[in-house]
Amino acid sequence: MADKDQLIEIFEDTKRWYEEEPKLTEAVKQSVMQTKVYMEEDRPALWEIPESQSTISLP
Repeated sequence: MADKDQLIEIFEDTKRWYEEEPKLTEAVKQSVMQTKVYMEEDRPALWEIPESQSTISLP
C-alpha cells in the first residue's frame, strides 16, 4: 500500500495532467456540472435517472 506522500504525489500528478490537457479539463468541467448529489433518503431508483444524465461525450 502506498504511503501518504506517494498518494499526495499521485494526486498532484493527476491534477496537473487534467489541468494541462484541454480535453481532460473540459471533461472534468462537464462532469462537475452534470453531477448531482443525493442524500441517501432522496436517492432515486436507477430507472428514474434519464440515460442522458449518466454519460458525457467528448468532442
